[in-house]
Amino acid sequence: MLPKTQTPHHHPRHSTSRGPSPSLLVFTMLLGFSSGILAGFLYQQHRRIGAGLSPQPEGALPAAWPNPGGAAAGTLAGAQPDLRIVRHDFSGGASSGGASGGASSGAASSGGGSSGGSGAASSSGGGGGASSSGAAAGGGGGGGGGVVRTSHYSNSNRTGLARADAARIGEALKAAARRHKGDTIHTLFTSNGSPYQNIQGRIMYASYKLAQAMPGGEKLTGFTRILHRTTDDAVVGEIPTFRAYPLQPACDTWCEFPVKDRANAVVQWLMAAEGEPSMVKGAWLLMLESDYVWRAPVQAPGDAFDPSVQGLGFVYDYINPAYPTVAPSIVEMCPTCDPEKVPRSGPAPVLIRPHEMAVAAPDWEVYSAWIEGNKRARTNLDWVREMYAWCVAVAVNNVSIAHEAPPASTLLVQPPHDLSAGRAAIYHYTWGSIFKEGEREAWRFDKRDYTAEGDALKVPHFPLPPPWREGAFKLQDGLDVGRSLHETLTDMLTVINRAVDTLPDLTPPA
Repeated sequence: MLPKTQTPHHHPRHSTSRGPSPSLLVFTMLLGFSSGILAGFLYQQHRRIGAGLSPQPEGALPAAWPNPGGAAAGTLAGAQPDLRIVRHDFSGGASSGGASGGASSGAASSGGGSSGGSGAASSSGGGGGASSSGAAAGGGGGGGGGVVRTSHYSNSNRTGLARADAARIGEALKAAARRHKGDTIHTLFTSNGSPYQNIQGRIMYASYKLAQAMPGGEKLTGFTRILHRTTDDAVVGEIPTFRAYPLQPACDTWCEFPVKDRANAVVQWLMAAEGEPSMVKGAWLLMLESDYVWRAPVQAPGDAFDPSVQGLGFVYDYINPAYPTVAPSIVEMCPTCDPEKVPRSGPAPVLIRPHEMAVAAPDWEVYSAWIEGNKRARTNLDWVREMYAWCVAVAVNNVSIAHEAPPASTLLVQPPHDLSAGRAAIYHYTWGSIFKEGEREAWRFDKRDYTAEGDALKVPHFPLPPPWREGAFKLQDGLDVGRSLHETLTDMLTVINRAVDTLPDLTPPA
């Protein structure tokens, strides 16, 4: 998603309060989408081909899931998704990221299972098989930018998982996770392959590889980009990739809310991983977003096979399920949910066991679809609506996640909203930073300034903040730039540029 350029009120005041601030309300208003007609059309398409949703009144959920109208749970009998997994081969001299490759083995049907599950493993003709070299998509990603030998993709966005499907996939992924040590982590993130997200995604993966080389980095055992797109993109050979078929093919070029595809794409990956257990590369899954950069390895909170160990999530102060304009939609989605007890989080960053993701993600998908089809909920939950869908899915399924806020969070920090890095392993640069010296703009860093295809192929260096001087600079919202914030922003940009230094130039020869 590409929000509008930030204004001085685009991030809340820096305080220990986690409630929404007046400036945040301005932020959400400014970033509101005029999506009535478009979202309505896209939802009709989602109901037809995505999530197994059959035509229903606006706001309805399929009977397989908790229904806002109170209907009893049922099943989606006879669901036969057309899941295909095809192996791409980049071994023929392709440079890192240089070629998108063709399907070398043809489309292998996943079989008749309602989840597209074990049939994928038994399909003939080479479809769905992991590379014998061990460099399959989702592999460890260690070591300097070698060719990714294989890339799996799904040929359908149809999911339609019933409870029994989710439970079965969960058991398969639990078994797959058992192949790894209990403190290993497989990192995932989603992308639509736009230049905007590829600039960020390349930086994130490059910084991940640098983190792998640090003490503790040996626990980072897998990396997969889940690309929801109809075709390969320019970096599929550089970043280990699973390509999911998008709900919104228009997002290959431009669409208003590409994040709508995220939950469905993750469910496609889970379905594929049931049939191809080697796609699961760790005992924990770490779900991230493209605009993250690693400053240190994330460490597991404990042994994933010890049920008393909780996963980890993050507290976002702009997510508040109990807020007066939000709570009615939360209760409508989940009549049994207490908005005060629904987490103030989102699907990233979250450290979760694979089988827990298999249980939560189908609900996340269906709640996301319900929001898209409910004009009031879509308006009230606005640009973070799929984050709320995740929160409700976690609450409904009682997923055991400890949600941490900075400076205690070991996962994430968001400068300039957060003034220091604290304990976080990862920077999130969602908030733009503008240093003002009087009326003059002395420095800026905003991810929204970088959207060009050329920048995605040859990622530029980013300017560091000017040297700190007491009282010299204010942020765009008028906050004084103290030494701690200046040091944090300088470190974040230094880490980003260090990652950029490792990236090859993918610009095609003239």
